[in-house]
Amino acid sequence: MAEFIGEQPPDNNEMTNGPEQKSEAEFRAEQAQKVIKFLKRAHVYDYVKDISSGEEKMPDFKEFKDFLVRLNGIAREIPISERKPDGENVRLSGFIGGALVPKHSDKEELLKYAYESIPNIKKEDVKYLLPAMVNAVHLFADGNGRTSRILHQLLTEYPSEKEFLNETEGALGEHGRYDSLDINPGLIGTEIELETLKNHGWAFTEPFVGQLDKNNFEFAGAELRQMDKDVPKEAKEFFRLYENGRGYALTAIHMLLGDERVKKLFTDKYKKANPQNLISPFKMMKILTEDDWQKLIDNFYQLKKEEVKTLVEVFKDPEKYKTIVKDKEVTVRDTFIELIQRRGDFLTPR
Repeated sequence: MAEFIGEQPPDNNEMTNGPEQKSEAEFRAEQAQKVIKFLKRAHVYDYVKDISSGEEKMPDFKEFKDFLVRLNGIAREIPISERKPDGENVRLSGFIGGALVPKHSDKEELLKYAYESIPNIKKEDVKYLLPAMVNAVHLFADGNGRTSRILHQLLTEYPSEKEFLNETEGALGEHGRYDSLDINPGLIGTEIELETLKNHGWAFTEPFVGQLDKNNFEFAGAELRQMDKDVPKEAKEFFRLYENGRGYALTAIHMLLGDERVKKLFTDKYKKANPQNLISPFKMMKILTEDDWQKLIDNFYQLKKEEVKTLVEVFKDPEKYKTIVKDKEVTVRDTFIELIQRRGDFLTPR
């Protein structure tokens, strides 16, 4: 196991100071070769096969995380001393359910939760769950997709190391996300987000058409557009989160205030144009304290954390999570795998 996970004496190609002036295609091709060289030198292909056959024990989570850090560092040409989970400031919209990635402080815990759930999921599903989690948590500032694709190739059975390395090299190229399977959790983002919202009292008549407990409410958009630029930073952050995750933002308010106190934020100003209960951002600014705004932000990210855990649960207990596809009830897990494989049908064999 030390040969697979442990820090090897690096060759000169791995000890670099960052990409020089070169095209993206050239840079990725060079780094792909370095990743391949590392995988061969560390005998990773044989080690994973031994784990799969039961001849070797799985590494613990720290060893697994360190391995991901090393793969990501080589793929991005980061010097050994600077390699780490560096995704503190990652802000992605349109990811799972159109919302942001989890807080950086939650990412390692979530990845560990997935890794330690492996004994409770089907062996053939691991090659989808772990790469999906790498993409879902976004542990790194860059290269999460490449890291997840390497992991998927490692967990996929190939008849020979040569074929594995050939596919891995292609997955790391400039167009790797298009030339290989992309294990993107956004493919089932809607289903995952809806399950998370249902756990907090939402009832839906169709996707994203529903209400939270007794109150069906939304923000007064006209007031959002009139918000002063000098609002407190916590309020500004929460409204930014709302733009990227409407359902979670509304739920965060309900988690803080409950049914009755939420009503104090309603405005009748726009009743003629919109009979729906509307929350007034102006009233929020008057009523909520700085601590309240921070709690709203914390609630939002708690929901993000629950969302990513739900992705794991979809694989642990697939029969509990169903969706409708072409008038037929199927598991969300099967839908995810089918969508990934459907894309694979269009890939050109190398």
